[in-house]
Amino acid sequence: MFNYVLEGAKSKNVRTRTECLDETGVLIQRNGLGVCQPAKSLPQIAALASDRDAGVRNAALGTIVIAYTIVGDQIYKYLGKMGDKERSMLDEKIKRAQIQIPIPISEQRNIPAAKESLIAEKPISSASLTHAEVSQEEALSNSHKQFSLDIDHLDLPKRSSAPTAHASEYQLPSRQSRPQSTVTSKAMIIDTIMMQITSSDTNQSIDGLKHLERVMSDQPELVIAQFDALISTITIQVKLAFKEPLANSDNGSLLRLTKHLVNALVQLFSRKDFASNINSETLKPLLHELIQRLLDAETTEAMYGVQLARALNVLMLRVLDNDEMTTTLS
Repeated sequence: MFNYVLEGAKSKNVRTRTECLDETGVLIQRNGLGVCQPAKSLPQIAALASDRDAGVRNAALGTIVIAYTIVGDQIYKYLGKMGDKERSMLDEKIKRAQIQIPIPISEQRNIPAAKESLIAEKPISSASLTHAEVSQEEALSNSHKQFSLDIDHLDLPKRSSAPTAHASEYQLPSRQSRPQSTVTSKAMIIDTIMMQITSSDTNQSIDGLKHLERVMSDQPELVIAQFDALISTITIQVKLAFKEPLANSDNGSLLRLTKHLVNALVQLFSRKDFASNINSETLKPLLHELIQRLLDAETTEAMYGVQLARALNVLMLRVLDNDEMTTTLS
């Protein structure tokens, strides 16, 4: 499968090249470098780091970074020749990947899992769970509140275009051994969050989505700067999450991930300053996924499927309300 997908990365279509490269990263992340022949495959991926399209370049570099997290500096011996510009971009992305984003102490509140709602009128800027509470939430995953929506309280015609009150500024930890500028540090936040979201570990993916909620509220300019990349990342994870059948599923972690993915998208598209930045190439696969989910009978047949279908409808309304109409029509 890996070789077949990598062959697709040679396509003349930009979207095909990008998605195939993204998929190679997912396969390496889930299965390790044993899923391919590194000495043969990685040079092909590295060559695409000089592609004329920025999305393809980022996807190629992202896959190499994922491989780096597995084997470390050994990755360089597999890459072959890279231009100075591409090598510099790769080194920068690897440095970003090594940074962990902490949860601010001021935001470490105890929130019962049963009170989490899939959709809220205001972004959940300060709701985060400790590791102990994650286990507690897992234990409650089969309760009737797993997909608890306060959707009847939503005033759909209203558009939430202004951020809620800020919590304490969201910052990366300082590193005395490797000082970095404030601008560079801020640029790393979204990259690291995207890596968390695409993790094959459900809890880590959910943690990334919770980090994103805080950044949306506290540093919206970072979200705007990388909005397309962020939406593409979440779209891929939505596609992967729905690959597994939800009907009659006892997989509480999968239901939680689906809940947080839809919730993050609702919050992102509830703000026009975010949604108006999306381009048609990013919006198309997202709309494709949402429409597929709404047309799929298994969606409503799944546990809490009716609530999920309603949430997807709300999300579709937010998208149509707040992005640029020309982009949507195209």
